[in-house]
Amino acid sequence: MRLHTTCVLAIVGGGGLSSKTTPRNIDDHRRGIDVPWLSKTIQDCVVFARKLGFRYLWVDSLCIVQDDLEDWRRESARMSSVYRNAIVTLAATRSPNHAGGCFSEISPDYQAIRVGSIGVEGGTAPVHARRQIPHCSAWYNLSPEDTEPRGTDFPLLTRAWAYQERLLSPRVLHFTPNELFWECTELSECECLSADSFYGSKDLSSGFPKARHAESLAAGAAEMSERWHDIVEEYSPLGITFDKDRFPALSGLAKQMQQFRSDRYLAGMWEADLPNTLLWAVDLNEAWPSRLPGVPTWTWVSVTGGISTDYCGWLENLEKVYAKVLSAHCTTVGGDPHGEVTSGTIQLSAPLFPATLVYDNANSASSDAAIEYGIRIFGKKLWRFNPDYMLCRDGAAHLPHGARVYCLMVIRQNQWGDIFLVLRRAVGQRKGVYERIGVAAEPMPKSLQLVKWGWRSTVTVV
Repeated sequence: MRLHTTCVLAIVGGGGLSSKTTPRNIDDHRRGIDVPWLSKTIQDCVVFARKLGFRYLWVDSLCIVQDDLEDWRRESARMSSVYRNAIVTLAATRSPNHAGGCFSEISPDYQAIRVGSIGVEGGTAPVHARRQIPHCSAWYNLSPEDTEPRGTDFPLLTRAWAYQERLLSPRVLHFTPNELFWECTELSECECLSADSFYGSKDLSSGFPKARHAESLAAGAAEMSERWHDIVEEYSPLGITFDKDRFPALSGLAKQMQQFRSDRYLAGMWEADLPNTLLWAVDLNEAWPSRLPGVPTWTWVSVTGGISTDYCGWLENLEKVYAKVLSAHCTTVGGDPHGEVTSGTIQLSAPLFPATLVYDNANSASSDAAIEYGIRIFGKKLWRFNPDYMLCRDGAAHLPHGARVYCLMVIRQNQWGDIFLVLRRAVGQRKGVYERIGVAAEPMPKSLQLVKWGWRSTVTVV
């Protein structure tokens, strides 16, 4: 049987692709592509797709012209529809690159061995057992001595592009080191039948991600804000070859969410969820992030690394909103509201406090990474300050000990108290224009006194 619909390949990309379409070979590729010329991973998928009866296989490095920015922007904007409309996505989950292939044999460590026999009617029957096949890099330890997580066992799941490809595809078949793993919107199942766990790159705490995503979509608009918080936390720590792709690699999910929302999408955030979602924080359990140039500082996409949305304030924890959003604007490449962002501003009205940045242990810290930062308002130190990046590092974003900064009071929630955006004056900008450098929290009742010390101001954050 021939299937005239499409099978899609999800694969770890990056620089140095050997099998790709370029302006120099596109005419040759239109006439045909010799299978032996393809990389090992793509060849394996060609074999598998043919066995399944598929006539068409979509591979991004072949179907999008590489080294052609105009074609890439046009086709990347349509990638979400490719994955959403494919019959199945073949995920080369075990392969670190195009050369790694899809097919593998189960490791001897996880092969079944005979452990005895049991009596049955008319005789005995052998009993076999094997070690449980790990479904997550965090517990893929082969011996008691192997205590470090091995994050390369499922390299595809550590990549940002693959995240939305996995969630958008109606069905995904993963080629993993020791078995095949199937995901669809209703079922997640593997050959070893350990259905109480799923394949992930980090932990096992969030259930089956694809099924959970489908459930949120089925629930409609009521689930969208909470689901987007999850997406931010799941997507932000994932790796990407080119930082400029952080917006496009999320645009498919944003477009999918837009179908359930009437508000605007603004650089990784949703207008109706402001100002609360401005209070994202860098995950201090991750490595120190870097700030990306040219990206609005108020969006979580402006820094690399994991993001926490704990401060953003669930409705049941929210007690008071101090800040009012007066306007918000983003400029995107090609006018696609869900695509690459080149600039953006948010204007807020809220209580504003002059403050001082302090390095609490600069003299005793063993390295720049070990410095602890604090914020003082009128001589009183706030309980917690989460900087967006290493403020002591030299460069345009450097801030010395004792620098003047500003705290914008945004919300109060019963878990963390009052929560502030921490700002610095934007260099080379007019008065009243600021950049974000972090977020701070102060439990009550101390922070209640700050309201009468501050003054309500209109600020623009870029």
